[in-house]
Amino acid sequence: RRSSDLLNASIDHHVRAGPLHIYGEWAIDHSRQWALTEGLMCSPGPRLDIVVQARSFSRGYACLHGSPFAESVKAQNEVGVYLGMVWRISSTLNASGHVDRYRYSWLRYGVDGPSDGFDALFRLDWRPTKTTLCYGQASWEDRPRDFPGTDPYLPGPASEGRFRARSHLEHAPSRFILLRLRAEYDRYQARRVEQGFLGYADLTSKSPS
Repeated sequence: RRSSDLLNASIDHHVRAGPLHIYGEWAIDHSRQWALTEGLMCSPGPRLDIVVQARSFSRGYACLHGSPFAESVKAQNEVGVYLGMVWRISSTLNASGHVDRYRYSWLRYGVDGPSDGFDALFRLDWRPTKTTLCYGQASWEDRPRDFPGTDPYLPGPASEGRFRARSHLEHAPSRFILLRLRAEYDRYQARRVEQGFLGYADLTSKSPS
């Protein structure tokens, strides 16, 4: 007979030491499956913030209301490391970005074996005035996925890649008018390459109250 009981226990910690902030949580369930996460936030200078966070979830860990910092919805079958940063270059220029590398040690939905993935994002914001914002953004994704017919004998996971680039400008010449301009490029690569471009201009106005 399968048990209908579920037991979870966890401990979390937060430690501050000058510019360092160390935090994390360790959890275990009734079948001794675990979920661990550890993070470090630091500010090496007044204009730079860095965060590093590692995670390790066993494939059989079970909980009712888990909300993991992970690629998966559930805190299961994943090991990964995340690195993020914000650099306030000047009063008008900011750079931010992150890199996340992860691995699934067991099969999962849509992937019939161990696999790994990667995603990264970089963004540069320029705000010369309070009414003008311009930013450029690029992101990369590489996710595992099974493609039927790739190999009838050894199907296995294959790579599904995506690259996106965006430039955006918005300006408010008055309190009642807002202009937005955007151009975007999207490239998807799996069994074949697909790509597309997007551009739009948007003018919004509101009547004085």
